[in-house]
Amino acid sequence: MIRSDRICCVLLLTAWPATAGAGSFVVLNRSANNSLVRVSSDGHLIGTLAVKVGGYGLTKDSAGNYIIAAVSSLLRVTPSGGVSTIATAPRGSQWMRVVQDHEGVFVVADNQRHAVWRISADGQSVAKLANYSEASPIMEDVSIVLDESGNYLVIEEIHGTHLWRVTPAGQVTPVPLRGVNIATGGVMIDEGDGNYLIGSYRDHAVFRLSKAGDVTRFAELELNKTSLTGMARNLETGEIVATLNFAQSLMRISADGRTVSRLAKEPSYLSYPTAILYESGE
Repeated sequence: MIRSDRICCVLLLTAWPATAGAGSFVVLNRSANNSLVRVSSDGHLIGTLAVKVGGYGLTKDSAGNYIIAAVSSLLRVTPSGGVSTIATAPRGSQWMRVVQDHEGVFVVADNQRHAVWRISADGQSVAKLANYSEASPIMEDVSIVLDESGNYLVIEEIHGTHLWRVTPAGQVTPVPLRGVNIATGGVMIDEGDGNYLIGSYRDHAVFRLSKAGDVTRFAELELNKTSLTGMARNLETGEIVATLNFAQSLMRISADGRTVSRLAKEPSYLSYPTAILYESGE
């Protein structure tokens, strides 16, 4: 059931978009202040969307709302800044990443129970779908995306990095990774045609994962550019923009992975960023 006890609104600082067709990024922070902000494609703050919604996972639902995996709960933020709680995580769970599947169900990765949860859009149904790993006291890095067939791809790190394919029916199948070793189960984004990019904060690098499971290095970050926690592709330029948590900054990676540069570093609106998505200005 969606709770209305957390409803609030935050006034945008400036109008968006500034020019017709200009895209922007929505960035999720861990902090209570400026938890969800809009940033222009050149790295400047456009406005604050919501406060006190800090978390680690960010996606958009089919209605255009922002959905946040806020560790102990799943939150919905409307484009105008209204905040409501969709569902509360069960005791002993940490909801870290979220996607919405083709049926409109929210699918959440839980790094404490090492499980995938399915949550109805109205929050009335909360059910554990499957465990992707055996019970362990380790709370791993985890990410989840939809594959081209509507299954859920989960990448995580418990005693090594593993990739799992989980069907909507709860069947879990390991996906072998071949090629370059990844040191951590990092955030994933879909490149299309069954290929993905994986950002690993321990490797200070981004990897490409092919449909066949082959892993190659896509881009190198400098060693001091640590804690890569989120990635999004600028659909107009093809560039990748990554959030760096402890560096409180955004990094720009060229479409071919050869050039890496800082896009923004500003603790006032990049307060330990954890996730990012791109929105076209059209």
